[in-house]
Amino acid sequence: MGTSRTPPVGSVSALQPRLSVAAKRASLIGRELDQRVVIDHVLSSSVTTLIGPGGVGKTALATSVAAAVGREDFPDGVAVVWLAPLRSAELVAAEVAAAIGLTRSGGLSNEDAIIRWLTDKDVLLVLDNCEHVVSAVADLVDSLTTQLPRLRILATSREFSPRVASRCGSMVR
Repeated sequence: MGTSRTPPVGSVSALQPRLSVAAKRASLIGRELDQRVVIDHVLSSSVTTLIGPGGVGKTALATSVAAAVGREDFPDGVAVVWLAPLRSAELVAAEVAAAIGLTRSGGLSNEDAIIRWLTDKDVLLVLDNCEHVVSAVADLVDSLTTQLPRLRILATSREFSPRVASRCGSMVR
């Protein structure tokens, strides 16, 4: 019950945040093939985006993929970032930082702290409900994937965006 072991955003210490899937494994009756296809895309592309109208199961599929990938694929962990509650695109990097366990304390920007912490790590980052903050997500994804070649991102969105598509290695509709 002492001090937090999570480093502030402005610092990177030997005590690293622990990444884990923050979602229950969804039941995907009849979607096992879809899950396998998405896993294959995630393992072979830096960015995979699931696109479709609301209610078709993008979030369930993404979280089931996050829960199904093994420690051998992502030994440094998996983090799910819930973007639906965000009211401002300016909060995207802060939400990602919070999801991976970084806390705000000054110094580095959220984006720089994320990059610094994820350097040399094999991580899957799931970004759920990107549609209302798509420009900020595209900027962050571009920066992260440019500087972190081992990072894999699985995003979900209701809308196709050419800007995001240009950064995606694969899209699943």
